[in-house]
Amino acid sequence: MTLAALLSLPLVYLAAAFLLGLAPAAPAGRTAFDGVEIFLVSNGWHVDLVLPMRQDDQDWQADLPPHDFQAADPQAAWIAIGWGDRAFYLETARFEDMRPLTAAKAMLGLGPAVLHVTYARRPAPGPTIARWVIGRDQHRRLVAHLADAFRRRADGRLIAVPGSGYGPADLFYEAKGAWGLRLTCNEWIARALRQAEIPAPLWAPLPEPMLAAWR
Repeated sequence: MTLAALLSLPLVYLAAAFLLGLAPAAPAGRTAFDGVEIFLVSNGWHVDLVLPMRQDDQDWQADLPPHDFQAADPQAAWIAIGWGDRAFYLETARFEDMRPLTAAKAMLGLGPAVLHVTYARRPAPGPTIARWVIGRDQHRRLVAHLADAFRRRADGRLIAVPGSGYGPADLFYEAKGAWGLRLTCNEWIARALRQAEIPAPLWAPLPEPMLAAWR
């Protein structure tokens, strides 16, 4: 492969991300008023999915109890979930903390994944927030997909990474899979949405197409 071809690969990747990000993979259309409200929250390069802590027969505190966290509010009505490379997540709390070797290992899919869980408030409207209303069957399918992504001990309990949160109300848990250029943190969320037939791009390695799909 020539040097020019190698240098063009990032441009090809970004072009594909842009074009496929514009292509919807699930039909648009909001549900009835008795649906379930969910949110996407972006920090500019990563999207978290925010869901009700308790909805119908689902209670996230059963698997993610407040005592796992440093000081999570047991009355929190929302939970935020993100997925990504373990080393990148734990060693890169801020973008300026990024190390080339950590990023390279993540892009090659050489490390395990973790799920980032936060006891959250209802997101306030803003340019980095998107809201959608889904049906209860869609919610059940989405929750089942998310719950299956956690690694579990032999007794069924989730595997927390002690002391790994960025603050008192968030924590990391061991997860299935591995991050890569094809399956990024944002594309992982998009896959969860697509399997539940919730609007999402055909491929979403970047955050903005995720938000745009709900606007």
